[in-house]
Amino acid sequence: MPAATSAANKQQKEKKIIALKYSDGHPLTRQDLQYDLLHHIFADPHQVFTNPYPTNPGQTPQPKLTFRDLYLNTILHSPKCSRGPRDKALENKNFGTEFAKMSLLTNVGRINTTMAFFPELRTQLRTYHPVPPLQKTDGNLQDAPRIKNILKDCFLSSEGKGVPSPSPTEILSRLNQGQSPPTTVVNLLFAITSPSYSPIVARSHLNAGYNLEWADLFTPVPYSSASRAQAFLWLCYHYLESNTGNPYTDEFASANSGLAPQLTPLTPEAVADENVDTSEELAWGVQMAEKRLEFLAKVKAEKEQEERDKARAKEQERERLVSGLTGGHPKSSARRTSSTHPHPGSSSRPRKDKRASSSRAERDALPPSAFSLRNHELDGRPLSPCSHSQNGAHHSRRNTTRRLGSDSYHLPPVGWPRRTLVDNAFQLALTTDPLADSGEEDEDARCDYSKLLHNDVTLPTGTLNYAGPC
Repeated sequence: MPAATSAANKQQKEKKIIALKYSDGHPLTRQDLQYDLLHHIFADPHQVFTNPYPTNPGQTPQPKLTFRDLYLNTILHSPKCSRGPRDKALENKNFGTEFAKMSLLTNVGRINTTMAFFPELRTQLRTYHPVPPLQKTDGNLQDAPRIKNILKDCFLSSEGKGVPSPSPTEILSRLNQGQSPPTTVVNLLFAITSPSYSPIVARSHLNAGYNLEWADLFTPVPYSSASRAQAFLWLCYHYLESNTGNPYTDEFASANSGLAPQLTPLTPEAVADENVDTSEELAWGVQMAEKRLEFLAKVKAEKEQEERDKARAKEQERERLVSGLTGGHPKSSARRTSSTHPHPGSSSRPRKDKRASSSRAERDALPPSAFSLRNHELDGRPLSPCSHSQNGAHHSRRNTTRRLGSDSYHLPPVGWPRRTLVDNAFQLALTTDPLADSGEEDEDARCDYSKLLHNDVTLPTGTLNYAGPC
């Protein structure tokens, strides 16, 4: 028993999903829209529905309206309806009817709210679908989300805005209390086709042998479009005008109070004869689908070009930064690399730095005593703050430069008095401000580092054990 109940609930839940779902570019045919059903509903000539608004946009106010005029008038009075579709619907009657039909399908849940109807759609949250039967004018049908927003704001002046749509029972209660109409036709359709009330309304007003929910009338079912339209209009009059004297009744409805007119069953052959697309509509649907593909290809090409432009901009920014670091030559680093590391196929040896060779030649010409730590004893000469003087000449510690990318420093001229590492440590400790720029290098330190790196200096044992004054 529990298994059977679960299967029944699952089947009921699946039947509630009536919204169309197709991939992007798929045309909506007459069969999808149940176009013949819509035609019978909006072509009905009975002016039996009370006009809920004191004025009609662009029309002379009338006390009673056809269903087509009632529904379109309700949409155009919505605060969310923009001026564009409103003016177009009043100017072109055919566009007004097409707009009303698309809104009705959205109202009952047949049109998915992710659908759009113009091919230049860019967002990925919606899908484009040409609708040949309802796009025979040059007006913009809007997209399903905008239509849904328009419908959600259709209220009477006596109703509070933003409140949920009344239930079918509440609508009948208002009607029995003398409020006519009790709500807008849009709110009525929201109520009777909702998943919560659609099965209840069907059990209350349809013959039990149909095994249908009320929303199923807008799907491909084996019943004639004319009979389904009559049952739909009967129900609208029953809830909006009166539960007696219904102009859409038939013999079955007259004999069975509260039940809608009978639905006429169709054979499979008769079903195939309804909702037949014309050759022009089919060709136009294919044409718009191809136009959509071309637009998507254009958008893809634009995105790829945009990505290439971003990558090029990043590369140019990187080259600009490298140019700033290499003195205005973005490719100088590559030239140095190629000169230091020749191509694997090249047999030529890398050229040596002439400045480094000259510096090493000058260093080799110095006597060994020039590199002795004892040659510059602290008690032999005072520690100078920042420079040394020789023959009255002032020599800056910054008179040599380090070549970028080279592993050697240029030594000062022969005879330049140099400090050893120990001497330089004391010199820096006594004369350097700890808060000053720590990136300043000392010439004596560079000279000793260069000698040590090339194993040109042999420090005597005990030389670094100096314990002089601090």
